[in-house]
Amino acid sequence: MSDYPLVTLTVINSNGKEWLGDCLSSIVMTDYPNLDIIVIDNASRDGSVQFIKDNFSSVEVIENRRNIGFCKAANMGFNIAIERASEYVILSNPDIKVASDWMNELVKVAEEDKNIGILMPLHQNYSGDKVDPNLSNILTSNVEYIKDRDAGNFREKYEVTSAIGGCMMIRTNIIEKVGYMDAIYFLSAEDTDLSRRMIFHGYKVVVVTKSKIMHWHRILHKDKIDKRTGFLLFRNKFIFFLKDPNHSFLNNLQRYYFDKEAGALQMIKSWAPVSNLRYLALAGYVQLWIFLHLPKIFIRYLKDKKRI
Repeated sequence: MSDYPLVTLTVINSNGKEWLGDCLSSIVMTDYPNLDIIVIDNASRDGSVQFIKDNFSSVEVIENRRNIGFCKAANMGFNIAIERASEYVILSNPDIKVASDWMNELVKVAEEDKNIGILMPLHQNYSGDKVDPNLSNILTSNVEYIKDRDAGNFREKYEVTSAIGGCMMIRTNIIEKVGYMDAIYFLSAEDTDLSRRMIFHGYKVVVVTKSKIMHWHRILHKDKIDKRTGFLLFRNKFIFFLKDPNHSFLNNLQRYYFDKEAGALQMIKSWAPVSNLRYLALAGYVQLWIFLHLPKIFIRYLKDKKRI
Protein backbone atom coordinates (compact mmCIF):
# COMPACT_ATOMS: atom_id res chain seq x y z
CA MET A 1 0.00 0.00 0.00
CA SER A 2 1.66 3.24 -1.16
CA ASP A 3 -0.57 5.62 0.76
CA TYR A 4 -1.18 5.41 4.50
CA PRO A 5 -4.18 7.39 5.72
CA LEU A 6 -3.98 8.61 9.31
CA VAL A 7 -5.49 6.25 11.87
CA THR A 8 -6.27 7.24 15.47
CA LEU A 9 -6.31 4.24 17.79
CA THR A 10 -7.98 4.72 21.16
CA VAL A 11 -7.74 2.17 23.95
CA ILE A 12 -10.54 2.80 26.44
CA ASN A 13 -9.39 1.72 29.85
CA SER A 14 -10.97 1.40 33.28
CA ASN A 15 -8.81 -0.41 35.84
CA GLY A 16 -7.31 -2.60 33.13
CA LYS A 17 -3.67 -2.41 34.19
CA GLU A 18 -3.27 -6.19 34.17
CA TRP A 19 -3.89 -6.17 30.39
CA LEU A 20 -2.15 -2.97 29.35
CA GLY A 21 1.37 -4.38 29.17
CA ASP A 22 0.57 -7.01 26.54
CA CYS A 23 -1.95 -4.77 24.81
CA LEU A 24 0.26 -1.71 24.30
CA SER A 25 3.42 -3.75 23.66
CA SER A 26 1.71 -5.36 20.68
CA ILE A 27 0.06 -2.16 19.46
CA VAL A 28 3.28 -0.11 19.42
CA MET A 29 4.84 -2.88 17.29
CA THR A 30 2.13 -2.46 14.64
CA ASP A 31 3.86 -2.05 11.28
CA TYR A 32 1.63 0.80 10.13
CA PRO A 33 3.49 4.12 9.74
CA ASN A 34 0.73 6.68 10.23
CA LEU A 35 -0.80 5.90 13.60
CA ASP A 36 -1.73 7.89 16.70
CA ILE A 37 -2.07 5.77 19.84
CA ILE A 38 -4.17 7.16 22.69
CA VAL A 39 -5.37 5.64 25.95
CA ILE A 40 -8.53 7.25 27.30
CA ASP A 41 -8.58 6.34 30.97
CA ASN A 42 -11.86 6.36 32.89
CA ALA A 43 -10.62 7.30 36.37
CA SER A 44 -8.73 4.05 36.99
CA ARG A 45 -7.64 3.39 40.56
CA ASP A 46 -5.22 0.54 39.83
CA GLY A 47 -2.22 2.59 38.70
CA SER A 48 -2.99 2.24 34.98
CA VAL A 49 -2.06 5.80 34.07
CA GLN A 50 1.30 5.79 35.83
CA PHE A 51 2.07 2.37 34.35
CA ILE A 52 1.54 3.74 30.83
CA LYS A 53 3.61 6.85 31.50
CA ASP A 54 6.46 4.76 32.92
CA ASN A 55 6.53 2.15 30.17
CA PHE A 56 5.04 3.59 26.97
CA SER A 57 6.28 7.13 26.39
CA SER A 58 4.99 7.17 22.81
CA VAL A 59 1.41 6.57 23.95
CA GLU A 60 -0.75 9.61 24.69
CA VAL A 61 -2.90 9.37 27.81
CA ILE A 62 -6.12 11.28 28.44
CA GLU A 63 -7.28 11.10 32.05
CA ASN A 64 -10.96 11.41 32.83
CA ARG A 65 -11.64 12.47 36.41
CA ARG A 66 -14.60 10.08 36.65
CA ASN A 67 -15.76 6.96 34.85
CA ILE A 68 -17.86 8.37 32.01
CA GLY A 69 -18.47 4.93 30.48
CA PHE A 70 -17.30 3.30 27.29
CA CYS A 71 -19.72 5.23 25.07
CA LYS A 72 -18.69 8.74 26.09
CA ALA A 73 -15.02 7.78 26.08
CA ALA A 74 -15.45 6.37 22.57
CA ASN A 75 -17.08 9.62 21.50
CA MET A 76 -14.06 11.49 22.86
CA GLY A 77 -11.96 9.30 20.58
CA PHE A 78 -14.18 10.16 17.61
CA ASN A 79 -13.81 13.88 18.30
CA ILE A 80 -10.03 13.63 18.60
CA ALA A 81 -9.78 11.66 15.35
CA ILE A 82 -11.93 14.18 13.50
CA GLU A 83 -9.97 17.14 14.91
CA ARG A 84 -6.73 15.53 13.71
CA ALA A 85 -8.20 14.78 10.28
CA SER A 86 -7.83 11.04 10.74
CA GLU A 87 -9.63 9.02 8.12
CA TYR A 88 -10.15 6.15 10.52
CA VAL A 89 -10.56 5.68 14.25
CA ILE A 90 -10.05 2.38 16.04
CA LEU A 91 -11.80 1.68 19.34
CA SER A 92 -10.44 -1.07 21.53
CA ASN A 93 -10.51 -2.49 25.02
CA PRO A 94 -7.25 -3.12 26.89
CA ASP A 95 -7.75 -6.91 26.94
CA ILE A 96 -6.49 -7.43 23.39
CA LYS A 97 -3.23 -8.33 21.69
CA VAL A 98 -2.68 -7.66 17.98
CA ALA A 99 -0.65 -9.12 15.14
CA SER A 100 1.90 -6.73 13.63
CA ASP A 101 0.17 -6.50 10.23
CA TRP A 102 -3.41 -6.29 11.54
CA MET A 103 -3.93 -2.63 10.71
CA ASN A 104 -2.51 -2.81 7.21
CA GLU A 105 -5.11 -5.45 6.41
CA LEU A 106 -7.96 -3.34 7.82
CA VAL A 107 -6.95 -0.19 5.95
CA LYS A 108 -6.37 -2.12 2.72
CA VAL A 109 -9.94 -3.45 2.72
CA ALA A 110 -11.35 -0.08 3.79
CA GLU A 111 -9.61 1.76 0.97
CA GLU A 112 -11.01 -0.67 -1.58
CA ASP A 113 -14.64 0.01 -0.61
CA LYS A 114 -15.63 3.48 0.62
CA ASN A 115 -19.10 2.18 1.52
CA ILE A 116 -17.75 0.21 4.48
CA GLY A 117 -18.47 2.02 7.73
CA ILE A 118 -17.09 -0.45 10.30
CA LEU A 119 -14.30 -2.98 9.90
CA MET A 120 -13.62 -5.61 12.51
CA PRO A 121 -10.49 -7.75 12.75
CA LEU A 122 -10.88 -11.48 13.22
CA HIS A 123 -11.26 -11.77 17.00
CA GLN A 124 -9.59 -14.87 18.39
CA ASN A 125 -9.49 -16.03 21.99
CA TYR A 126 -6.59 -14.81 24.14
CA SER A 127 -4.53 -17.90 23.26
CA GLY A 128 -5.07 -17.28 19.54
CA ASP A 129 -6.11 -20.85 18.76
CA LYS A 130 -9.82 -20.37 17.97
CA VAL A 131 -12.30 -17.73 16.91
CA ASP A 132 -13.93 -15.72 19.71
CA PRO A 133 -17.34 -17.35 20.40
CA ASN A 134 -19.20 -14.05 20.07
CA LEU A 135 -17.62 -13.37 16.68
CA SER A 136 -18.30 -16.95 15.61
CA ASN A 137 -22.00 -16.37 16.33
CA ILE A 138 -21.93 -13.18 14.27
CA LEU A 139 -20.12 -14.81 11.34
CA THR A 140 -22.44 -17.80 11.13
CA SER A 141 -25.28 -15.45 10.19
CA ASN A 142 -23.47 -15.09 6.84
CA VAL A 143 -24.29 -18.00 4.53
CA GLU A 144 -21.13 -17.44 2.47
CA TYR A 145 -18.99 -17.77 5.60
CA ILE A 146 -20.60 -21.09 6.52
CA LYS A 147 -19.94 -22.48 3.02
CA ASP A 148 -16.33 -21.26 3.06
CA ARG A 149 -15.74 -22.57 6.58
CA ASP A 150 -16.94 -26.02 5.58
CA ALA A 151 -14.71 -25.88 2.49
CA GLY A 152 -11.75 -24.55 4.50
CA ASN A 153 -11.24 -21.62 2.14
CA PHE A 154 -11.95 -18.18 3.63
CA ARG A 155 -12.48 -14.90 1.78
CA GLU A 156 -10.76 -11.60 2.55
CA LYS A 157 -13.85 -10.17 4.21
CA TYR A 158 -17.40 -11.04 5.21
CA GLU A 159 -20.31 -8.68 5.59
CA VAL A 160 -22.00 -9.05 8.98
CA THR A 161 -24.79 -7.40 10.96
CA SER A 162 -22.85 -6.46 14.09
CA ALA A 163 -19.39 -5.52 15.27
CA ILE A 164 -17.66 -6.19 18.59
CA GLY A 165 -16.63 -3.00 20.39
CA GLY A 166 -13.59 -4.74 21.89
CA CYS A 167 -11.79 -3.77 18.69
CA MET A 168 -13.22 -2.19 15.55
CA MET A 169 -12.21 0.43 13.00
CA ILE A 170 -14.65 3.12 11.87
CA ARG A 171 -14.50 5.57 8.99
CA THR A 172 -14.65 9.07 10.51
CA ASN A 173 -16.59 10.78 7.71
CA ILE A 174 -19.33 8.15 8.08
CA ILE A 175 -19.52 8.35 11.88
CA GLU A 176 -20.21 12.06 11.46
CA LYS A 177 -23.23 11.16 9.33
CA VAL A 178 -24.77 8.28 11.26
CA GLY A 179 -23.96 9.59 14.74
CA TYR A 180 -21.66 8.67 17.59
CA MET A 181 -22.11 6.01 20.27
CA ASP A 182 -25.36 6.43 22.18
CA ALA A 183 -24.34 7.31 25.74
CA ILE A 184 -27.63 5.98 27.12
CA TYR A 185 -26.03 2.53 27.08
CA PHE A 186 -22.93 3.57 29.11
CA LEU A 187 -21.45 0.13 28.47
CA SER A 188 -22.62 -2.86 26.39
CA ALA A 189 -24.84 -3.00 23.27
CA GLU A 190 -23.52 0.34 22.00
CA ASP A 191 -21.43 -1.47 19.37
CA THR A 192 -24.42 -3.45 18.12
CA ASP A 193 -26.53 -0.28 18.11
CA LEU A 194 -23.95 1.59 16.02
CA SER A 195 -23.65 -1.36 13.62
CA ARG A 196 -27.41 -1.49 13.10
CA ARG A 197 -27.47 2.26 12.47
CA MET A 198 -24.67 1.93 9.91
CA ILE A 199 -26.55 -0.73 8.01
CA PHE A 200 -29.87 1.14 8.28
CA HIS A 201 -28.26 4.14 6.57
CA GLY A 202 -26.76 2.05 3.77
CA TYR A 203 -23.22 1.31 4.97
CA LYS A 204 -21.49 -2.02 5.48
CA VAL A 205 -20.07 -3.74 8.54
CA VAL A 206 -17.39 -6.30 7.70
CA VAL A 207 -14.99 -8.76 9.29
CA VAL A 208 -11.50 -8.75 7.75
CA THR A 209 -10.16 -12.29 8.08
CA LYS A 210 -6.46 -11.50 7.52
CA SER A 211 -6.48 -8.91 10.30
CA LYS A 212 -6.11 -10.88 13.52
CA ILE A 213 -6.25 -9.96 17.18
CA MET A 214 -6.55 -11.92 20.41
CA HIS A 215 -9.29 -10.82 22.78
CA TRP A 216 -9.79 -12.03 26.37
CA HIS A 217 -13.35 -10.65 26.23
CA ARG A 218 -14.60 -10.04 29.76
CA ILE A 219 -18.22 -10.78 28.83
CA LEU A 220 -17.25 -14.41 28.23
CA HIS A 221 -16.00 -14.69 31.83
CA LYS A 222 -19.15 -14.28 33.89
CA ASP A 223 -17.31 -14.68 37.20
CA LYS A 224 -15.42 -11.47 36.36
CA ILE A 225 -18.53 -9.35 35.72
CA ASP A 226 -19.45 -6.99 38.57
CA LYS A 227 -23.04 -6.24 39.55
CA ARG A 228 -23.18 -2.91 37.73
CA THR A 229 -21.96 -4.42 34.47
CA GLY A 230 -24.45 -7.28 34.86
CA PHE A 231 -27.25 -4.74 35.31
CA LEU A 232 -26.18 -2.83 32.17
CA LEU A 233 -25.93 -6.01 30.10
CA PHE A 234 -29.49 -6.87 31.09
CA ARG A 235 -31.01 -3.39 30.78
CA ASN A 236 -29.39 -2.49 27.49
CA LYS A 237 -30.87 -5.37 25.53
CA PHE A 238 -34.30 -3.80 26.15
CA ILE A 239 -33.14 -0.33 25.08
CA PHE A 240 -31.66 -1.84 21.93
CA PHE A 241 -34.96 -3.53 21.09
CA LEU A 242 -36.96 -0.30 21.47
CA LYS A 243 -34.54 1.79 19.39
CA ASP A 244 -34.75 -0.40 16.29
CA PRO A 245 -34.99 2.10 13.36
CA ASN A 246 -36.26 -0.60 10.99
CA HIS A 247 -39.72 -0.32 12.55
CA SER A 248 -41.89 2.52 13.78
CA PHE A 249 -41.49 3.30 17.45
CA LEU A 250 -45.14 2.43 17.98
CA ASN A 251 -44.48 -0.97 16.43
CA ASN A 252 -41.43 -1.43 18.65
CA LEU A 253 -43.54 -0.64 21.71
CA GLN A 254 -46.30 -3.01 20.65
CA ARG A 255 -43.86 -5.86 20.10
CA TYR A 256 -41.98 -5.05 23.30
CA TYR A 257 -45.01 -5.27 25.57
CA PHE A 258 -47.25 -7.76 23.76
CA ASP A 259 -45.18 -10.06 21.50
CA LYS A 260 -44.72 -13.28 23.47
CA GLU A 261 -42.04 -14.58 21.09
CA ALA A 262 -39.78 -11.53 20.81
CA GLY A 263 -40.87 -9.02 23.44
CA ALA A 264 -39.68 -8.12 26.92
CA LEU A 265 -41.21 -11.18 28.58
CA GLN A 266 -39.32 -13.54 26.29
CA MET A 267 -36.08 -11.61 26.79
CA ILE A 268 -36.51 -11.85 30.55
CA LYS A 269 -37.10 -15.61 30.33
CA SER A 270 -34.07 -16.12 28.11
CA TRP A 271 -31.73 -14.27 30.48
CA ALA A 272 -32.20 -16.35 33.65
CA PRO A 273 -34.70 -18.61 35.45
CA VAL A 274 -37.77 -16.59 36.37
CA SER A 275 -38.06 -18.65 39.56
CA ASN A 276 -35.12 -16.69 40.98
CA LEU A 277 -36.64 -14.01 43.22
CA ARG A 278 -33.58 -11.74 43.07
CA TYR A 279 -33.63 -11.93 39.30
CA LEU A 280 -37.34 -11.12 39.21
CA ALA A 281 -36.69 -8.07 41.40
CA LEU A 282 -33.98 -6.94 38.97
CA ALA A 283 -36.27 -7.55 35.99
CA GLY A 284 -39.00 -5.49 37.62
CA TYR A 285 -36.62 -2.65 38.41
CA VAL A 286 -35.28 -2.63 34.85
CA GLN A 287 -38.79 -2.55 33.36
CA LEU A 288 -39.68 0.38 35.60
CA TRP A 289 -36.51 2.15 34.45
CA ILE A 290 -37.41 1.50 30.80
CA PHE A 291 -40.98 2.78 31.28
CA LEU A 292 -39.81 5.99 32.97
CA HIS A 293 -37.22 6.63 30.26
CA LEU A 294 -39.41 5.90 27.22
CA PRO A 295 -39.46 9.61 26.16
CA LYS A 296 -35.65 9.68 26.26
CA ILE A 297 -35.43 6.45 24.27
CA PHE A 298 -37.95 7.78 21.74
CA ILE A 299 -35.92 10.96 21.17
CA ARG A 300 -32.82 8.85 20.53
CA TYR A 301 -34.80 6.63 18.16
CA LEU A 302 -35.86 9.68 16.13
CA LYS A 303 -32.32 11.03 16.08
CA ASP A 304 -30.88 7.73 14.84
CA LYS A 305 -33.55 7.25 12.19
CA LYS A 306 -33.27 10.74 10.68
CA ARG A 307 -29.55 11.37 11.16
CA ILE A 308 -28.61 11.56 7.47
